[in-house]
Amino acid sequence: MLEQRTADRKHRPSRRDLRRRCARRAARLRNGVVDFLVQGAWVRQEAARLGIVVSLQLVAREFERQRRGAFKSERDYRTYLRESGLTEQQILYRVALDLLQGRLTRRATAGAPKVTAEDANRYYASHRDRYRGMSRKQALRRASRELTAQRQQRALWRFARRFRAH
Repeated sequence: MLEQRTADRKHRPSRRDLRRRCARRAARLRNGVVDFLVQGAWVRQEAARLGIVVSLQLVAREFERQRRGAFKSERDYRTYLRESGLTEQQILYRVALDLLQGRLTRRATAGAPKVTAEDANRYYASHRDRYRGMSRKQALRRASRELTAQRQQRALWRFARRFRAH
């Protein structure tokens, strides 16, 4: 018995180690919250500047859609709220931010140049090794998607640079 307690103590972290772990965890949580709040403020301000709004009805509909998809019953949802420490108001806020961010992203990427068949063919020709084992039709479709994603990403970077310049 004494040997077991001694062995248990050897593997148990010291108070100092526990305090360090707690401090690191608290710092990660604090930084995550600050990041979320800053991003939320940015999204709200930029949406307001561009006249982008989401209605309370849309937020409520999206919230219900997500809730039905995530939880089998009202009881499961209430359990989640209790265990997570979140309130329904906080979840609604996140849904509203997601909707605003989606609209901002669509607006920012709307100006990205469209990918033509010629663009896809050129891209495919210069990156053939990426598409080995695919039919030409599949490869061109994927090349078109990749080019579209690249162009949208560039449009988002330009959008972010313009925002930082304000």
